[in-house]
Amino acid sequence: MLAQAEAKGRYCYGRDDGQRRALARKRESGLLVSPYKNIYARVEYVSTLDPIEQNRHLIRTLARKHPHWDFAGPSSAVMLRLEHGWSMHHDKSVFIATKDSKSAVSDRHLHRLYIANVHRWKVENVSVTDPSRTLVDCALLFPFSQALALFDSAARQQLLETSAIEKICSTMHKNTLAVSKLLHYANGASENGGESLCRALIIEAGFATPELQHDFTDPQDGSHYRADFLWHTAGGKVIALEYDGLQKYINPEMTHGKDTWQVVNEERRRESALKRAGVTEIVRISSQEVNRPNLLSHRLVCAGVPRIR
Repeated sequence: MLAQAEAKGRYCYGRDDGQRRALARKRESGLLVSPYKNIYARVEYVSTLDPIEQNRHLIRTLARKHPHWDFAGPSSAVMLRLEHGWSMHHDKSVFIATKDSKSAVSDRHLHRLYIANVHRWKVENVSVTDPSRTLVDCALLFPFSQALALFDSAARQQLLETSAIEKICSTMHKNTLAVSKLLHYANGASENGGESLCRALIIEAGFATPELQHDFTDPQDGSHYRADFLWHTAGGKVIALEYDGLQKYINPEMTHGKDTWQVVNEERRRESALKRAGVTEIVRISSQEVNRPNLLSHRLVCAGVPRIR
């Protein structure tokens, strides 16, 4: 049962008393973990999954167990593969839609969101709320810094429909300014969730919104480079901010088989090329440092990035 579930990208659950008791015994012996009531997985298998994929496994399992459920909010975002940070799943919660406002109550792991009219999408045999409703609910559940990655990702995938989102907001009896702010700043040119988080923190700190993925040509050899973030100041400075995600140095798909020192040397050559192409100041921030807003602000101030408030 466990092997069959893993092959389908799911966890395992007991369908009768005997199976439930057997799985519970294996959990007590330390061989299995239980991320949800009567749902089990091998400890070794779960350790190979990141938090988002763990959540996706759980949702696929619950969808098989409860085929009438419509997954919503961050649970829908997971299945729609809208990029976002792992922190959204720190408590392993699952979100489903309910048409009954009186039953829109939550427990420790299951959260019910009141949605009067559910427009369903089917993703991997899982019923989820459509992208527009998913984005609205996430915008109201999470702070701007976390939700911007979802909106950027939707824009990249051409799933961001401003008119549909605004129509949903017009029917809601709650403050939807957070949604409007996210629509204003959403940008599909952002390449990943880390860059979206970094940009959100820059905006929240009051700095001018940067241009994304600006192209430069090295006058020395004609090579092309792109700066993650760019500002042109009134005084003539051209400031680039480079976001260095850890994956850039350790993920084989991103390093293309190169050693870390080769990747670092290439980054140095890239910096030299950007400066030859007219960039006057280069700021670097790592994925570990981006969550230290004071450090980010200090580096941007020192570089001369303009503040608009």
